[in-house]
Amino acid sequence: METRFPKGAMKEQAYMTELYMEYERLMFVIAGRYAADPFEQEEIVQIALVRLWEKIDTLRQVSPHAVASYIAVTIRNTAINYRRKHRKEAGRQVPLDTAMEALPELQVLPADARLLAHENRAAVLRAYRSLPPEDQFLLEGKYILHCSNEALAEQLNCKPDSIRTKLFRVRKRFLALLQKEDPDRG
Repeated sequence: METRFPKGAMKEQAYMTELYMEYERLMFVIAGRYAADPFEQEEIVQIALVRLWEKIDTLRQVSPHAVASYIAVTIRNTAINYRRKHRKEAGRQVPLDTAMEALPELQVLPADARLLAHENRAAVLRAYRSLPPEDQFLLEGKYILHCSNEALAEQLNCKPDSIRTKLFRVRKRFLALLQKEDPDRG
């Protein structure tokens, strides 16, 4: 499916590119205060650029000094949030070697269970493929790509509130198709 950009997106893209080129060093210096790893610095800057893009109208209206301050604060706040999020995740992560030692011997599924799992996947795929393209797009966008309702609405030229209704109806149709494939699934 072709990606549609909102009107004026090319001008916004040019503005953001120019902004990035002008303030790139400032962005990375500030990100470097919070993350030593260049990969993390890049990640922080990328996340901040998305947030800055959302405030592009504000950036265009303020003075160049205010733009620099706005960028600095955005990078700083993004870096703080990034570190906070990753600190929480680090507490939940276990090295793979440790995890493998803690697991009991992996059990091989009996042949019947493997066959049933294969049949279930096949039924889901058949039901999915029988949906209209717009329904497939909605399901993929929402549940695989994790797009927001606003992003999906923009692609489908409708209101974000309509996406919830459309998704409800698509899920209902999908479930009906699955039950048609396997009446015992009900």
